[in-house]
Amino acid sequence: MRKILAIILVALMALSFVPFRNTKTVEAAENTKATMIANALQLVEKKDLPPNTWELVDVTSDVYEEPIVEVQRPFEFWWDPQFTSLFSPDILPVYATDMFVTVESDGHKSKLYDRYYVVITGEEEQAPFSLIPSTVEIFIDPDTHFDVPESLLPAASLPAPSWNNTMGPFTIGEIITLTKGPAAGRTFQIGWADMTISDVDHNILHPNDGLVGPGDL
Repeated sequence: MRKILAIILVALMALSFVPFRNTKTVEAAENTKATMIANALQLVEKKDLPPNTWELVDVTSDVYEEPIVEVQRPFEFWWDPQFTSLFSPDILPVYATDMFVTVESDGHKSKLYDRYYVVITGEEEQAPFSLIPSTVEIFIDPDTHFDVPESLLPAASLPAPSWNNTMGPFTIGEIITLTKGPAAGRTFQIGWADMTISDVDHNILHPNDGLVGPGDL
């Protein structure tokens, strides 16, 4: 029994994509590389090997044989051990997802470009892995190698090395501009939708609870 996954981590709307009147609207929609992204948040788990490597995992239930939130596009990512050595409490991944920042629409032939990876951390409340929205921090990286971003590095470690292309931390509702990777310069707003988890018969397994959880958008 599985939920049709849809989780908002990022609602991507380029600020230049504005015209909503007269015939120019269609022209703008076809020529502007702008889109809205709604990807499900996936639970993550640290692997034994390689060191500091995490992977996406299904969310399971004691009642159902199949996952109730299933990994859609699996990937692994490296999480800088300095997130533990530099901070107290340490900053550890709870959820992750990916996003394609550029979508060229052409019906069933639509093409996806400029893939980025997103890791979510935050303070847990009540049920394990449920995060308080106001504590959520979001890190974005174009290559799955999540370093401590320059904004969090101590003065002695500045400037960050050239290969450090991790961005963040960002918060829910924040308007940000990508500064690294193939879509650098793109501006969008981060959103969140509190989703329910239901079985195929529409029985609610996990209701809206005001917390950031797996399967949310």
